[in-house]
Amino acid sequence: MLGLPVRDATAGFRVYRARALRALHLEDVHTRGYGFQVDMTWHAVSAGLRVVEVPITFVERERGRSKMSAGIVLEAISRVTGWGIARRVRGMRQTDAASTARRRSRA
Repeated sequence: MLGLPVRDATAGFRVYRARALRALHLEDVHTRGYGFQVDMTWHAVSAGLRVVEVPITFVERERGRSKMSAGIVLEAISRVTGWGIARRVRGMRQTDAASTARRRSRA
């Protein structure tokens, strides 16, 4: 939906260079739940930063309880949907601008 150039936008193991974090507008990262990983990836890609994935081995939890809640799920759904809509609107604007430029160049 977001068109992110990553295989797993929800991966919880991330490393950011200090200069990359400085390039991001961290005050715009508002997600509090597990959607935070998607939020950071969305902002990094939107800022034109290169995202590289390195495989890790994930081991399922053997004890304890999940911190996942309905609120966390709803937050992630609403944010990803909003970003997806914003991406499509931006794409439409870029397409409209390109069409306008082509029409002007023909005139």
